[in-house]
Amino acid sequence: MDRLFAFSTLLSVSVSAIHVPLYQHSVSPDRSSFDVAKSALHAVSKHTFASKTSTPDTLDGGFWYGSFAVGSGTNLSLLIDTGSSDTAVNPTKYKPSQKSVNRHQSGTLRYGTTEPNGCGNADIAYNVYTDSASLAGLTAPAQTFGWVQKTTPPDNDTITQFPHDGIVGFSDESSSEIGATPFFSNLCNNGVVAACRFGLAFKTDGTGTQVLGSVDTTLFSGSLTTARISSPWTTSGDVAVGNTVIARQQTILLDSGTSNVIGPTAQVKKLLQKAGIKYQTIDLPGCATVVMGSYRCNQPPTNIGFAFPSGNARYLNIEGAAFQEAQDSNGDGNCTATVTGIDFGTNFWIVGQSWMQGKYVDFNFDSNSVGFATLNQK
Repeated sequence: MDRLFAFSTLLSVSVSAIHVPLYQHSVSPDRSSFDVAKSALHAVSKHTFASKTSTPDTLDGGFWYGSFAVGSGTNLSLLIDTGSSDTAVNPTKYKPSQKSVNRHQSGTLRYGTTEPNGCGNADIAYNVYTDSASLAGLTAPAQTFGWVQKTTPPDNDTITQFPHDGIVGFSDESSSEIGATPFFSNLCNNGVVAACRFGLAFKTDGTGTQVLGSVDTTLFSGSLTTARISSPWTTSGDVAVGNTVIARQQTILLDSGTSNVIGPTAQVKKLLQKAGIKYQTIDLPGCATVVMGSYRCNQPPTNIGFAFPSGNARYLNIEGAAFQEAQDSNGDGNCTATVTGIDFGTNFWIVGQSWMQGKYVDFNFDSNSVGFATLNQK
């Protein structure tokens, strides 16, 4: 992948937290979606302020989008992805401004698990440019990104551009592939946000908010359960069904660009069996062995979750309303579980936005930590 490049231009005004509305739409059972669980191909890779800045996010096909401006283009619907670092804009969507700079660099962004079930691949060809980029009025005046180039898919299972208008990675530059500073880190380095942290508040009704530059305690109940990260946004935790721990000290990547929850096949089998969910092991295009569970749609489990011992032992479960990956098309009233088994690595889990729904998740670069709390749904 390309990487984003950091520039030293400083803004003279620093703001507190920004609230960005996010948006989502449900995914249909037969629809191919772009699920960016990059870890299969990538290296596994402080303050509370009175005023808040936020922006809405929306949900579509299992992924959350914010409204960005890049160059002269405005209202670009870009996927919010904590599992990657680079920004990329689709063909015809980027409108260069007078500040646009062609970096004369090209390459291919490679993604795995591009389908809701965790399979599939994407090869995204790009040229590298630098231009201004902004979200909710917060501007990185010199942001390096990939301008996606239209290419012919090598086969029917390979995706060659992003859904909607592109993607913005909210990880750090260590997992960037175009050699540049990620968008949010660029805001931090330029003093645009009051603190180098952001929050994702995904409701179960398809609406959500991204908080930039602070933590908004009005959005959740109680206090944050915090955990140290080994790298953005990877931490350690336990997997449980109810009070029964299925696996301890697992490596967990928090990836908003993944729609489901993916774990090692042996552990997912054990988890689904303990939860009373029928499962089958199948081979799918773009995957080797996949474990998938099926349950009655009107009886979703509510006791499958994760605990983070570096914070405390409180389990944070997948909400029943978010447990459905897809509804079976044969009309038998069964649904596919959002927990999928794929062996990406020993004791390695990719925890996507279906687990994040109903929670406030704080991503804090300043303290090298993540925090979790139950979201106020009203």
